Amino acid sequence: MSLIVRASAELIDRASSSRLNTSYGASASSRAHVMVRLTDDEGRQGYGEAAPLPSFTGETAASIHLQLRREFLPLVLGHSPFDLNAIHQQLDRLPENSSAKAAVDIALYDLMGKQAGLTVTQLLGGAVRPDVPVTFPLGIDDHRPELEQLEVLPVLADAGLAEEDGAAVLDLDRDRGRGEKWARDGEPEGGADGIEGAIHRVPSAASHVAGTPRRR
Repeated sequence: MSLIVRASAELIDRASSSRLNTSYGASASSRAHVMVRLTDDEGRQGYGEAAPLPSFTGETAASIHLQLRREFLPLVLGHSPFDLNAIHQQLDRLPENSSAKAAVDIALYDLMGKQAGLTVTQLLGGAVRPDVPVTFPLGIDDHRPELEQLEVLPVLADAGLAEEDGAAVLDLDRDRGRGEKWARDGEPEGGADGIEGAIHRVPSAASHVAGTPRRR
């Protein structure tokens, strides 16, 4: 059984592929990440990543890097990556630090897969669906560039949320009023419209977007 003989963490800066401005503030053009690398005695390497959000976990890239080097990475040395529960118990001696621990966990699974010649999906019991739905968050900003990128303006127009040119994407007063009315009187016969109605129509909207040719 191959054992982990080296463990390292590296701070890197990654350019943001998109900008998401929220009530926490404007997003940066680049973000610091921490990459974890675990190496076994046959030279195979497993990689993990921590992408900190200080407002959510209280961790920064610098604090994650420090905790990994001083506390967490020494604990995995001499273990097989398959000693997952034992390693987790060691990591949990120091509470919190969820992003740092997650980076180690991801690297362990990556190394397990490389040792076993399996994908992580196979290690976890196999795929249960051919694809995974994802979301695209919209921040406090002009949404039209993102919507044009996703080509969902026709879908939003069908839902009554936008004109084809992207105007009037959201009307917060209108939709807040509808939500309050439905909470008081119940949803109208035939289903909801506005934002809430669009939520109910997400599957059909997704199908519409999937079949929409990309503009050149």
